[in-house]
Parts: sequence; structure tokens; C-alpha cells
Amino acid sequence: GDCDDDSQCTVSQVCAGPGSGCVSDNIRPNIICPPDTSDPSNSGNAEATDNRDPNPSITFSDASDPNGCVETTIRTWSATDAAGNTATCTQTITTNECVAGELLPIMSSALVIAGVSTIAVWMIPTILGLAGAGVYLVKFRKQ
Repeated sequence: GDCDDDSQCTVSQVCAGPGSGCVSDNIRPNIICPPDTSDPSNSGNAEATDNRDPNPSITFSDASDPNGCVETTIRTWSATDAAGNTATCTQTITTNECVAGELLPIMSSALVIAGVSTIAVWMIPTILGLAGAGVYLVKFRKQ
């Protein structure tokens, strides 16, 4: 039937103009992601608005990229309105589960260590109570 404004159409339709009929809504919702965070227990929620649907559904999916004891999760938030139009945004959640483990002197013959998250650092021996200055390997482990 004819419509004069959107209120005469279903929530998944818009009025094509006064005296015209209702047509499918093809406008995506607007979605706003929560800010990036390093606290996965307090990552927040996305918010969405739509031109017709007062309550677009909001969902998310996670894709993790563990890198040693630092893990990056890309959370993709989606908002879908009653007409099936979808909009997305992403949030980055970074967690660092590293704790300092052993402090080992690096020997010139032992520069390649596989499978361990490591950082070579210069240390001041008086601070650490070590016998000599040099490059030391700080070996981290996952909590």
C-alpha cells in the first residue's frame, strides 16, 4: 500500500516517498566499538543505532593470535537490523601473561634459543649482584 512516512511501514522497510509504497530498508546500522584494552574482563560493549530498527542485534566473534606469552585478540563486533543489514567494527584486546623467569648470562656460542620468548638486555652488575657486566638473557614464561 501507499505510505506517507516510515511509520506506516514495517521495521524492516522505509517509505519510498509520499504516495509511494514501502520498500526494503537497505541502510546499515551505525556501530561504535568499545576502546581497545588490555583487560579482557572489562572489555566493554559495542553500541548500535539504526534508521528503522530501535534494537539492532549486537554480537561479536574473537580471533586470537598468541605470540609467546603476549596474546592479541581481535574482537569483531556486528550490528544487524531487522532488514538484515549488518555493520561491523573491531576492538583489539591485548593480554600480557609474561612473568620474569631466570636471568642467564649469554655465551657467544648460545645465541639461538628456540621456543622461548626472550629478550637480550644489558644489565648493570652492581644492581643485580652479578660478577661482571655483559649481555644477559631474560627468559620469560607464561603465567
